[in-house]
Amino acid sequence: MAASGRVHLQVLGTCTGDTFPSIMLFTDSKRYVFNCGEGVQRFCNEHRMRLTKTRHLFLTRATWNRIGGIPGLGLTLRDIGLGFQIHGPESIIDFVDAMQPFLMYKKDFQFLTDPIWSDTVHVDPCHDDEEMTVWPVVATGHLEPRDDDDSITSLDEDSNSEESSTERDAKRRRITAKRWKPWDVTVTYICKLKPVRGKFHPEKARALGVKTADFNILASGETLTLEDGQKIYPENCMDPPSPCPVFIIVECPTEEHLLELMDSELLKKYNTTDADDLKLVVHLTPHDIFSLPLYQHWISKFDSARHMIFNSSVCPQPVCYQRQAKLIAHFQAVDDKMFILPKQQLFTPIQLHDNCMPAEPLLKFNLRPEKAVSFDRTACLNDIDYDDIKNVTREIPNVKHMMNQVTTEDHLDSRCERDGIGIDIGPDAELVFLGTASMIPSKYRNVSAMLLRVNKDTSILLDCGEGTFGQLFRCYGVQLDEILTSIKCIFLSHFHPDHHLGIIQVLLEREKAFQRLGEAYKPATVLCPCSMRKWLINYAKYCQPFRFRLISCEETSKVDHEWTDVFQAFLGMIELRCVPVIHCCGAYGITMSHRDGWKFVYSGDTRPCPALIKAGMNATVVVHEATFSDHLQENAISCNHSTMSEAIRCGMDMKARHIILTHFSARYPKMPGLSDISRSHTAFAFDLMRIPLNQIDQAIRLVPMIDQIVKETDSEHAALDSNQTIML
Repeated sequence: MAASGRVHLQVLGTCTGDTFPSIMLFTDSKRYVFNCGEGVQRFCNEHRMRLTKTRHLFLTRATWNRIGGIPGLGLTLRDIGLGFQIHGPESIIDFVDAMQPFLMYKKDFQFLTDPIWSDTVHVDPCHDDEEMTVWPVVATGHLEPRDDDDSITSLDEDSNSEESSTERDAKRRRITAKRWKPWDVTVTYICKLKPVRGKFHPEKARALGVKTADFNILASGETLTLEDGQKIYPENCMDPPSPCPVFIIVECPTEEHLLELMDSELLKKYNTTDADDLKLVVHLTPHDIFSLPLYQHWISKFDSARHMIFNSSVCPQPVCYQRQAKLIAHFQAVDDKMFILPKQQLFTPIQLHDNCMPAEPLLKFNLRPEKAVSFDRTACLNDIDYDDIKNVTREIPNVKHMMNQVTTEDHLDSRCERDGIGIDIGPDAELVFLGTASMIPSKYRNVSAMLLRVNKDTSILLDCGEGTFGQLFRCYGVQLDEILTSIKCIFLSHFHPDHHLGIIQVLLEREKAFQRLGEAYKPATVLCPCSMRKWLINYAKYCQPFRFRLISCEETSKVDHEWTDVFQAFLGMIELRCVPVIHCCGAYGITMSHRDGWKFVYSGDTRPCPALIKAGMNATVVVHEATFSDHLQENAISCNHSTMSEAIRCGMDMKARHIILTHFSARYPKMPGLSDISRSHTAFAFDLMRIPLNQIDQAIRLVPMIDQIVKETDSEHAALDSNQTIML
């Protein structure tokens, strides 16, 4: 297959909080992804960029902000019969091994890994196909290997001929891990496109005696032998092949890494004024390193290249998931307290030199054809005019009529005294929904996560799907550090990836928040099934360290368990209990009773569960999964999920005062259909929806207006989808 005539790079993520540095290379037949942090799959879905042609993933570093999107993306591609190969630092093997506990239910699933070893100076390519050749440059952040451990021995001295390649690789990783930290190892990639054949000239071929039937032989680049024995070479009747543009992806987190990169013989080839084939250098570099005189001197030697910069000081922060943001703006027109507009452009970027461009989502760099080599911002995202959207919504006749019917009395808070129960729910107690979709993220909903704010200093995160940190970032903006440090406990209901793949980023960012606030770090308690323990412990041990305290759901499943006093002391919960539910092995719901008298229940994923109903009796609020509509009950039964009516019935059987439904199938991207049973009892959760526990009645009153807004705006968004260019 010939090399592609049109090739470009496009940014999938930068440093926006809800995306992380990631780039895709587009050719005619293939896609190549460089780094895959959390949110890549959702971003591509939002902007209609197909990932199904992706066969190779190149990682510059094995830290979570470079690899956090791999499990979700891999499982999605696996479900449609596709896979890909991962190239990166050798610790990617440990990463894949650590994932095994929650990949076990995909028994025939495996990631193909191509580890780039840090104990080797690489001169050969790590990848070569008909589109491009890729050479790795490894930097460890340590100019000299550590020799303070006498247990380090050579691989050859400590090996035997009967070892498998897997055993040998494991031993090799143990040795290198004692020399430098695996998460410090970086890989810079030098990528050179293959030449495109020049134009074939039939008249030149005829003049040389070539028959028309043999034109294809020469046009395909092969030599032709005529009947008289004369050899005709392709260059005799074709234009010269096109140049082979080069781009380099540089990962340089520290000055020590920079010194190693400056010594690389492979990179020195392009530190010359005649390296005209080098078109772009991409810098994944913190600004304090990028701005060093030594760094600037180094990149000035890439004389012919342009530069794309990834760091949080220069990259714009537009809202990446604009469909979700616009839908929330519609909803905010009827309640500007209950719906949180995603924060956008939270800082003023630093200016760069003329040949440097800050990376931003959807920014392109054209590599071919040669005359088009340049940056292209035409697809980049703009700020959203929230006020204009809200004004339009308020003028929708049916919505305007409903809003006029809402009286001052309707906005009074729904404290339990109104029902004679006498429970005082504090003003800071609230639910913030961060993800309300099941299985995979959609344009309007992220996967499962919910923040229960007990008070301004204490919060509990209930499930933590991929992208949860990004949702927190957009919710809270400059207040994010205070919110992160308030999270005392994270409950993971079961091991399905859509409920827990965001926890590592949250824990890593939470530790940074304590540092920024100048406070001593206090580890969060992770309350999860035993099946989750190995994944979290192994990732923290072998891939990237973070600190937390583990308590298993199994330990807290009895009425009077040993952790009761602990939860009361740091969460204010006089009773907290994990309840086995009907979904998969090791799936749990949770019930919590606060010392102020209110009771909260979260179902996790489950069929209607008698044990949960019993444990949640007389709940103040129950949040229950409602994956399927009522007419898909067979699907619900086969997948161990609940229909909407079943979820509502569970809440009613608990004698729950309020019911909120969440975890909706992708069949219902905005809002599921309303049944008669739901209208007077139930609120529906949306991403970035904030519900104070003393105002749930207001959320229920909003349901008809929200339903009307969804119906009125469906045609608008359908038109937007049909007009958007599909990037294959």
